[in-house]
Amino acid sequence: MSKQEFAVAYIDNWARAIRHTGKILVDLIPKIYDTARVLRIIGEDGRTQEIRINQLGGVAADGMTPRLSNDVTTGAYDVALQMGPSYATKREEVRDGMTAFIQAAPQTAPLILDLVAKAQDWHLADEIGERLETVLPPEIRALKAQKAGRPLPQAMQPPPPDPAQQAARQMELATREAELVAKQAEARRKQAEAGKAELALEAAQVAQMLGRGGGGAGG
Repeated sequence: MSKQEFAVAYIDNWARAIRHTGKILVDLIPKIYDTARVLRIIGEDGRTQEIRINQLGGVAADGMTPRLSNDVTTGAYDVALQMGPSYATKREEVRDGMTAFIQAAPQTAPLILDLVAKAQDWHLADEIGERLETVLPPEIRALKAQKAGRPLPQAMQPPPPDPAQQAARQMELATREAELVAKQAEARRKQAEAGKAELALEAAQVAQMLGRGGGGAGG
């Protein structure tokens, strides 16, 4: 077995061992955490929060069986494993990914520096990110405001319409509408005249035919 084959086999066996350990823990958790308690968990962003499990929350429909909220003693659970670089938090993974992205495409740095700052573990990183947001292109700031349901900043709001320009625009629209009405009326007039001319021609043709018929009868 070559060194490369040995390394692949080692990593595969290591993944199997971690997955099997996870399955053992999933099997043990409902047996150990079988009473009401408070747990401290760490989210993917690295922030901690407390959750209450196995809390009494009334009774079932039969009026006798206790009903528990966040009951970890029931249900089916499984283990999912993904091999890759080791990160303590999701924030570290995001930060490394964005850093690699900026290195590959430096021209995108001014567009995402606020996100890069917020992904750091520095003190005041969020405040730095908020300040960097103020220098983003107006299109991105408007899009962020729209997604968050916030009004546009005062500096980005369109200026109020000029009354003179608005009046001129309304006059132009009224003129165009009047011209359109006049053209439609002219078209109807011409159509009516054409109809009259056609009727006159038909009448003349009928009179001519009648005149010929009358002349033939008199001879």
